Amino acid sequence: MLRLLFKRPPFLPYPVLHGARTQAIALADSNLRIWSEQLEDRYLLEQRLGELRKRTAVFWGESDQLFDVSGVLSIRRLLPGASTYVLPGVGHLPMMEAPSQTARMYAQFLLAA
Repeated sequence: MLRLLFKRPPFLPYPVLHGARTQAIALADSNLRIWSEQLEDRYLLEQRLGELRKRTAVFWGESDQLFDVSGVLSIRRLLPGASTYVLPGVGHLPMMEAPSQTARMYAQFLLAA
């Protein structure tokens, strides 16, 4: 799971890794149901995104293996005023994999208001 979420998985001590693995196995049925429901409505976000009226910042890892970086093109098309940031060499969770870079970009976004 970590290799799916991160381009460079963080080090986790064994007790944390073991606990996360145990919990993932225990919640597997629930997670499968949630993913199945999301796949049924996979275009819902795209249908509703254009309704967003607030200033928006979107951070996307270039190496995201869950949602391909090409999704940024849809964001730019549906929300032309959004600020989009693609972080090279980063996976699905930029705020965890590149926290300083993500925070710096977010601060710039906030200051541009």
